[in-house]
Amino acid sequence: MATKNIVPRADGEGNIGTQLKNWFKGWFKNLFVSGNITDGTNSTTVASIKDAVDRKHTHANKTELDLITDGDHDVRTDNPHNVTASQVGTYAQSEIDNLLDNKVDKSGSLTDIATRNHSDLQNKNAETDVKHVTDAQKDALDNANSPSASNYFLVKSDIYEDYNKSEGISSTTATTWQTKLSISLPSSGTWIVEYYCEITNNTLNNAVEIRLRDLTNSTNLCNHYLYVAGSADEWRNSYGFEVITVSDGTSISLQYRAQIGGTASIRRARIQYRKIL
Repeated sequence: MATKNIVPRADGEGNIGTQLKNWFKGWFKNLFVSGNITDGTNSTTVASIKDAVDRKHTHANKTELDLITDGDHDVRTDNPHNVTASQVGTYAQSEIDNLLDNKVDKSGSLTDIATRNHSDLQNKNAETDVKHVTDAQKDALDNANSPSASNYFLVKSDIYEDYNKSEGISSTTATTWQTKLSISLPSSGTWIVEYYCEITNNTLNNAVEIRLRDLTNSTNLCNHYLYVAGSADEWRNSYGFEVITVSDGTSISLQYRAQIGGTASIRRARIQYRKIL
């Protein structure tokens, strides 16, 4: 006949075993618990256990996912599904590396990169040399531990400059134009061209004339006429600039002459250009 139930006289009374005398093992088909489950230290309910299990996955096939991921599918970070970059609409690592090639120095620390970039760029003025300068490299230069890096003038790939100078004294008695120094604009664009020099004539009531000449287009960019009425051989400053737009490379010269007579002299001459467009 069937085994009779073991029941207490009233609901909520009696125990099987005690805290000091435990039953060794138990086998049950089903276990119904309306209160807490405890080991004497930790306590929980059946409802809490069920909630924790249910919240672990929201996938419809969570059972299968747990089987292939040792039950830790929701916390795995080693891409158990083998999802590719194209499936989520982004770039693969190799594609990112290819996009950054020739644009960003990807090796070394920021300070190391900035130091190398500053050293590489110090003597580069031609457009082909500077056209690969990027915002990242500019930021690296600005943040480098180099005193001169933050003052480096080159901030955009389409803005650069160069100059030529002649410090010594050159003289002439000719009234025809003589060339003190020249410089060439390397490409088409809009440029600011400036000159500076010191000029004199050794004879009173005579003059020196200066001009900044576009040799390619045969036009004068600046003219300065100095009449010596005070004292001979007194050096005077001469400065001028012009904004020009050219379609190709252009040669610029700083020229001088004795406008009336005497000996005209020039020293400390400079021509500088900066591309602005």
